[in-house]
Amino acid sequence: MSVIQKINYVFWLTSGLQLFLSCNQGRHARMNHEGFLDSFSQTADLNFYDSNRYQTRIDSVFYSLKNPGVKDNWTRLQKKYAYHRNRAKNGSSAMLYADSMLLLMEQHQDDKLYNDIRIKTLLFKGDANLMLNNYLNAFNWYHKVRELLLPETDPVIYSEYVNRLALANFHQGEYREAVKYFSMAIPYLKKADNKRLNVFANFQGTLDNIGISYVKAGMYDSAAIYFQQALKYIVDHAPAFPEEKKFVSICKAVVYGNLADVAIAKEKWNNAETLLQESIRINDNPDNAPVDAALSRIKLVKVYLNRNQLDRAEQVLKEAEEVNRLFAHEELLKGILQMRSRLASLRNDPVTAFEYLSRYDQVRDSVAALKVKATSPYVQQLLDNNKMDYRMKALQKENKLKSGFLWVTAAATILTLGIIVLVMFYFSRSKRNLAELTRLHRALSLKNEAMQQSLSELEQSRRDNKKLLHVVAHDLRGPVNSIIAMADLLKSGLLSAEEQADLLTEIKQSGEKSKVLIKELLEDIHDSTVLKNVAPVNMEDVLKYCVELYDHSMRQKKQTIVLETFPAVVQGEKEKLWRVFSNLLSNAVKFSKEGDEIKVTMKRENGQVVIAFHDHGIGIPEKDQDKVFTSPDMVRQNGTSGEASFGLGLTISRQIVEIHHGKMWFVSKEGKGTSFYVSFPAA
Repeated sequence: MSVIQKINYVFWLTSGLQLFLSCNQGRHARMNHEGFLDSFSQTADLNFYDSNRYQTRIDSVFYSLKNPGVKDNWTRLQKKYAYHRNRAKNGSSAMLYADSMLLLMEQHQDDKLYNDIRIKTLLFKGDANLMLNNYLNAFNWYHKVRELLLPETDPVIYSEYVNRLALANFHQGEYREAVKYFSMAIPYLKKADNKRLNVFANFQGTLDNIGISYVKAGMYDSAAIYFQQALKYIVDHAPAFPEEKKFVSICKAVVYGNLADVAIAKEKWNNAETLLQESIRINDNPDNAPVDAALSRIKLVKVYLNRNQLDRAEQVLKEAEEVNRLFAHEELLKGILQMRSRLASLRNDPVTAFEYLSRYDQVRDSVAALKVKATSPYVQQLLDNNKMDYRMKALQKENKLKSGFLWVTAAATILTLGIIVLVMFYFSRSKRNLAELTRLHRALSLKNEAMQQSLSELEQSRRDNKKLLHVVAHDLRGPVNSIIAMADLLKSGLLSAEEQADLLTEIKQSGEKSKVLIKELLEDIHDSTVLKNVAPVNMEDVLKYCVELYDHSMRQKKQTIVLETFPAVVQGEKEKLWRVFSNLLSNAVKFSKEGDEIKVTMKRENGQVVIAFHDHGIGIPEKDQDKVFTSPDMVRQNGTSGEASFGLGLTISRQIVEIHHGKMWFVSKEGKGTSFYVSFPAA
């Protein structure tokens, strides 16, 4: 059996089962005569090779019916179509019966009761075109099925539809495209009830067809995978059909034969022999498929010839010839003649080999001629008359409908005109209302935008006020702490009159500094990055004052300070520069442990005055070092004695340094200490 014949065999076997079983499922709701289908089921068991007996039985059963219905008539036509399509291999006759089924369905095109058989009719029409190699027409008919597919349609019918598209591609040699369409059928079959025989037949048949397509594409490993899947599916689901052992065994035999094709292609002769012998064992029975068994024998002969086992090839070839004498099968005869020619050639008998080869060419050409032979004029005329009869009935029904439609159309026209007038009136009215709504919406949008702008400005004001409070708190903390420390010393009574006078002087200076600072902050919190009163500033004096201011804080933590300065002048605002140094010295004291030494140095370098604050405190963690000047909220740390931190000092200090055209940076190692550097252009 050729590859194309295998596909057709499996496909039409599963299609036939689907037709019978799907109709049986709902026949009480859909069939006109319940016993009619049962009679056809018996007809199907007749010798399918006997054309006259088969078709006579169909007609006798049909004409015995009283008032045959639509499905009765459709089933009669479908049975004759199936004979010409599957047995007689006459595409032209099959096409005529497909047209007759189409005409019958046209008379009931609005009746959803017949949707399933309407779909099958379109598929049959495409199949007939496919048989006649009219691939484009076949595709067109298959695609018409899409318009009739509904959510409630049997998923098996969906699978039949995509399988037809796959076969059309296969016949055109588009094997990979065929695989794509065959594969699309699998999800639909998975949705169906796997205890239905037609689902079982279609599922394993589709897997087998995918494998055959891969064989034709030369992809033998992929083909073997799908053949094995088909065989596993058969074995797993066969127990659900105990009364169909014969059919199940035939399905297995088909898969074994296909697996043998893969083995032969890979020259695995022993494997091919085992598979073919099993296929022959199953089919070599008059009740099964003796012709298929004989076709498998032809492939087995090929295996023996490739292994130079000429005697065994001779024996198997004779068995195939015996089957051909009984059934006269063209494909089988071609295989016999071809293998006889090869066998004679291997026996060094070129004359006999040539004779068999010549006969093979004659048979091949005659079979090809039969495929294109036209249908007899008598049959053509008979079916043309049948078509004309259906068309006449359809026209009569159409005329009756048109008369009724004419009155309905007139009434509908008058009603439509009235509706149009009302629609135009209300449309004009709605248009005015829409314009007013648009105007109100625009005004509301403007008010909403203004409100949003006000809310944004209020939120910004709140953030500015919060920032102001933090800045004031941060910059006043140093002077206030110094005042408190000096007040504690005065209160202790341990100081001399001269020391008390000095402390009072320093308290006054700190208070004045705080007063100036508060005034500056309140005057322009939003413009802290602008210099207003630029003048020469002696950096040594500013540093000495800062050290004096924090002397009492350092004494409380028993810390010492080393100050290395010299007179150096820069252009800037003294109060802002003092804020920078005060903040850096405050941090050094805060983050140094008790007894630590703090060092403040100054040097000239490349026209710059560079000031450094060194401590040996807790240092800055490496993960936070890149956030010191940019995200103060994320690097807040309490001092070594629990001193609180607002996290704003370094950010503000860097801004002040930069508006003085200076730079600020640091070097720190966690647990070892930190050194902050600032540089300004020397005046």
